[in-house]
Amino acid sequence: MQLKTLKQWLPFFVWVILIFVGSSIPRLSADPFGMPPYSDKVAHYLEYLILAFLFYRGIRGERWRMGFPAWFVVLATGLAIASIDEYHQAYIPGRDANIWDWTADMAGIVTGALIGMRRYRGLARRPEKV
Repeated sequence: MQLKTLKQWLPFFVWVILIFVGSSIPRLSADPFGMPPYSDKVAHYLEYLILAFLFYRGIRGERWRMGFPAWFVVLATGLAIASIDEYHQAYIPGRDANIWDWTADMAGIVTGALIGMRRYRGLARRPEKV
């Protein structure tokens, strides 16, 4: 594996691991931190926005045509990861699989994909530096 490819994809894979490690913490609640109600939805939104952006960042170096196809792959992959994460939480004591958490995840994925698409638009068409 080339160093460039590793640098592109490592942040994404580390982030996925962090999501699943955080999801594995039993009885995790925002209440002890004095967070307002439903602030966990904001956390879900932000963690999946970052996930989608990092995935788009990885894809951009794989010679994908930047636009709808890459955006669709980011959405499909994000959907799969969010679904597996919510399913996984159903088996963690004090946690549950929640459709509203999943909805916040999906909103973050769409936003992160759009940010990635805007940020990396046209980069795949530029010639590489030698």
